[in-house]
Amino acid sequence: MSWWQGVLTVFVGNVITLVPMCLNAHPGTKYGIPFPVLARASFGIKGSNIPSVSRALVACGWFGIQTWIGGNSIHQMLQAVTANSLSTSVIPWLGTTGAQLGCFLAFWCIQVVIIMRGIDCIKDIEKASAPILVALAVALMVWAYTSAGGFGPMLSAPSKFGPGMQLEGKFWSVFWPAVTANVG
Repeated sequence: MSWWQGVLTVFVGNVITLVPMCLNAHPGTKYGIPFPVLARASFGIKGSNIPSVSRALVACGWFGIQTWIGGNSIHQMLQAVTANSLSTSVIPWLGTTGAQLGCFLAFWCIQVVIIMRGIDCIKDIEKASAPILVALAVALMVWAYTSAGGFGPMLSAPSKFGPGMQLEGKFWSVFWPAVTANVG
């Protein structure tokens, strides 16, 4: 994709996600009630258990996925710092190494401590991490700029889906999965 096709794809994915999220969150923020209480208006007292439990199961799944990604990130950083000296044999019944399991459990413990300390702890972490994230975004932009030899080559690169290119006419077969990836 060209740069503008990539930006458009991310924009469409974010709009698709944003609209239902805002509609779902509006009554709760307006009246100060949590989702399970709000669901009672639509599904009744017993019926509201179904969307509440399904929402909780999805949250548990995402907690596991994000914990795995966080643990894997820690593992990759440690591998980079230690010149891949953490490479150990795979635990057969688990499909992962002991070092990866240790990083997963360490990240899990960090998340549990944050959860136990409550929402104020998350606010404090956000306050501390905001400047770091801005600095990392600037560093990423500088890396991209220097790696590509300036913004010109990045922004003038043609789309591989254009006429005469190797993926000509296949834009839509890539666009919709990319939008789905941005939504999920």
